[in-house]
Amino acid sequence: DEIAKTIFRLGVLLSFLLLALTRDKIEDELTLVIRLKALASSFIFGVGYVVVSPFVSWLFDGEFIVEDLGIEGLLLTMFLFYFGMFGLMKRNR
Repeated sequence: DEIAKTIFRLGVLLSFLLLALTRDKIEDELTLVIRLKALASSFIFGVGYVVVSPFVSWLFDGEFIVEDLGIEGLLLTMFLFYFGMFGLMKRNR
């Protein structure tokens, strides 16, 4: 049962990675800049979360953050943040 959960999590992360690396039908220089900005903002979000979460947990005596996300949860959140930022930036060009 644990092996199936691990394989499922890795499959989801790999599919998100492949989805992030795919090209659009119309790929121009502006789309590449938007993709790079979304990737940079996702990285900054992930680093900020890792740095700030212990302080927030300490400030609220561990009640604010229920449990540690782990690396899979952090990567999943970063991918979702990337897709959200990419869609938002692409729509507002």
